[in-house]
Parts: sequence; structure tokens; C-alpha cells
Amino acid sequence: MNSGTNRQVVLTVLLAGSLAGIFLFSQRHEPRYEGKTWRQWITQLRNGDENEDPRVNRATIALQQMTPSSVPILIRELRHREPVLVRLSARYGSHLPPIWRRWLPQAGEAPVIRAAAADALGAIGPPAKLAIPSLRTALLDEAELVRANAAVALGRMGPLARDAVPSLAFLLGDSESQVRISAANALGKIGPDGRRAAASLVKSLNDPVPLIRASAASALGKINSVPWLVIPALIGALKNSDEFVRSSAARSIGRFGAQAGQATSVLASALTDPSYPVRICAAEALGEIGPLSKPVVPALIEAQRNDHAGLGRFIAAALRKIEGPLEIVVVDE
Repeated sequence: MNSGTNRQVVLTVLLAGSLAGIFLFSQRHEPRYEGKTWRQWITQLRNGDENEDPRVNRATIALQQMTPSSVPILIRELRHREPVLVRLSARYGSHLPPIWRRWLPQAGEAPVIRAAAADALGAIGPPAKLAIPSLRTALLDEAELVRANAAVALGRMGPLARDAVPSLAFLLGDSESQVRISAANALGKIGPDGRRAAASLVKSLNDPVPLIRASAASALGKINSVPWLVIPALIGALKNSDEFVRSSAARSIGRFGAQAGQATSVLASALTDPSYPVRICAAEALGEIGPLSKPVVPALIEAQRNDHAGLGRFIAAALRKIEGPLEIVVVDE
């Protein structure tokens, strides 16, 4: 047997042994739920349809049930980088027989693992609050999917993630649209504690992607702060070319209540918008503004008279909030 063959045999044994050892160690030490590891549950979570697949709900429950033992592992995996074995296989794999090469770990798996860990922490939600600092760090990850998933996870932490607001605001300028959408939605879910991001969200109302503009408008209403800056910007968004942006802006204006009195005339004009959802949101917003909407009551009544799409009940509800319940006078005969 020549030296080349000896070297090939030694490399084969070492790499095979390392693979087996790492696999057995990870399987022995990872927490399980119903016989599955977190990796298996997160695969089920990622492969399902969030809106329809009951397997997604089952995976979410499983990850929550594995708390707190799974959280430290997920935090560790959030920092996962290509292991030594991957680097070794990349360097020496060409010396192995072809049949062995296909079993070697491939570079590029690390970002997927980090993204999966962020996804799992988001599924767990507030019970995984210890991961918030690590998720903030992950917002700067070089992989788009990791940044987006980390933002989603922080949003699911709600107000507990208030310290991540500046980092999420920074992401509103990310080059990837999915990251910007995730950041805007996360800021909305954090709520009033997201006020420091108000200026950045106002800027995002001009984003070239309509869904980001709509997400920013929605988030500004949920944060419900800095009305002097936000309300004029939302009034401008009522004239946006995209109907989802317009409806989100109208709904958010309504969240400011009487503070949005300056928006009544523009909202009244939106009662004739070609989009039915925009008309509904405009009517509801006028109701939330309350008595300050009295000057545009004629516009509401006119819209109610011309309604042919079921808008009438929303206008009636708005009128009750604006004018109060009708007084019934009983006359004694």
C-alpha cells in the first residue's frame, strides 16, 4: 500500500469518526418533545403553511413546551458558524473517494441554522426573552434570512424587545425588502415603546415597495406616538397610489382619536375612494376622532345615501360616535 493510499484511508477514518461523534453527541444532549429534537420541530415549522397547516401550530406548541431547556441551545445556534469539520472537508474532501464526499457537511448550512434558530425563538415568544440580546445581534447578520427572522422574533417578544427599537429602525434602510418589511412589522408589535423609530417609519412611507409603505403606516398607528410628526405623514399617505397603503394610513389615523382632528377633511374625501376597504377605514377613523368630525357629517350622510356595498353600517357606527346616541323624547298625551 503506497503513501497516497494510506493518507486516503486515514482521512476517511478521521472524517467518518468525527461525523459520527458529532451526530451522536448532539442527539444525546438535545432536548426532545414527543421524541423529536428542536431541529426536527423547527423543520416542521418552516415547511408548513402558517395559515392552514395544523402541523405549524403543533410545532409552535412543541417549541414552547421545550422552554426553557431549548432556549440556551437556540441562542447558541443563533451564533452558529461553519464548524471545523466543514472547513476540513472543504480542504481535504477532494482526497476522499467519491462515495464518501456526498456524506461530508457542505458549506452554506450555517446561515440556515441561524435563521432556523431565530424562527424557533420567535415561535416560543416572550418565554424566550433571554434571547433578546442575541436576536439584536442577529439583526446585523450577513444573511438576509437571519436578519428577517430575527426581526420577526423580536416583534413576537412585544414590549419586552423595546431595547431593540434603534436596531430595528436601522433595518428599515436595509437593502433587502423582506428585512425592511419584517422590521416595520416588528416595530408595530412592540407598540408605544417603539416611538424612537417614528421618524424612520415616516421615512418608510416613501419606500419603493408598497407592502413596506403599508407596514410602516400600520406600525405608526400601533406605536401611537409623536402625533405632530406622524399624523401629517399619514394624511399624505391617504393619497398614495396603493390601496393597502391608503387603508393602513386611514386605520392608523383613527388610532390617534381626537389628536387627528386635522385629518377629518381628507378622511371625508376618502369616503368616495374606489377601494371599499379604504372607504371602511375612513369611516371608522372619523368615528374614532369623535365630535371633531362633526363638520364632515354631511359627507358621511351622503356616502351612506350613495352606498351600494355595505358601507352603511360602518357609517352609522361612526355617526353614533360623533354625535352620540339619539335622544328619545316621550310626549305624555
